[in-house]
Amino acid sequence: MTLKFPGAASSHRLNRYPKTMLALVAAIAFQTQDKPAVDHSAEPALKQLFANAGMLHGAHVVLTFYGKADGDYYLQNRTDDMWVGANGELRLSSMSSMGDGSLIVTDGKTLMTDPLTDDDPIRLSKGGKALHLVAPREPMAFFLEGSAGYDALIDASSAITFTTASEGKKAIDCRAKDFGRVVIVYSDSAQNPLPERIDMFRSARRRDDGSEQPLATSKEFIRVVYVGPVKADLFNVDPPKGAKVEDNRNKPG
Repeated sequence: MTLKFPGAASSHRLNRYPKTMLALVAAIAFQTQDKPAVDHSAEPALKQLFANAGMLHGAHVVLTFYGKADGDYYLQNRTDDMWVGANGELRLSSMSSMGDGSLIVTDGKTLMTDPLTDDDPIRLSKGGKALHLVAPREPMAFFLEGSAGYDALIDASSAITFTTASEGKKAIDCRAKDFGRVVIVYSDSAQNPLPERIDMFRSARRRDDGSEQPLATSKEFIRVVYVGPVKADLFNVDPPKGAKVEDNRNKPG
């Protein structure tokens, strides 16, 4: 008696499979192999920067922006003054080199957005938002939220690596979810370092879209002026008397 096992095949039966079918099986097997791990060698250092910034419960930070001109030359185009309170308060005063500006203030309950013009109204809306939602185009607002800001900003599926930096500095090259490639520079010798410069590689007007350039399109220099209690009146959200006001605080959403 001859025993036959299910699934057993002779060599001449295997040869009947078309070569294209065998090639397809091989291609599928190759694609299902484990992909190389993404390089996250600088991730602990980057997370520490967020943790350090997240401890600034009361601070005055000056942000100076330089936009790319010809070649590798950069021109200052904006300065922001940022005050951070102990309980989610924020005041962000922005002034460009052309003289136009804006003011964003939240006391935690109300968000006031002032375009600082006579033509447009001051807008009041519900507060209580995360800092990066109050100032979504400002990377430092994400840093000030600590680990929550890290999760909101950094694309963890991309590489997070150290890159070339000047003497006494370290630089981390990574990708932000909405900004694309960013390079974050900080002091190598500081005990609890904070970001000192953030380079972005997309157009300032198209942070969430557009192509990235080989050289940074903007450089943001960060200087912590003061750490400690901040006067409450800096977070006053009452519009000036006589100003045009659009009050959306009672609107749904």
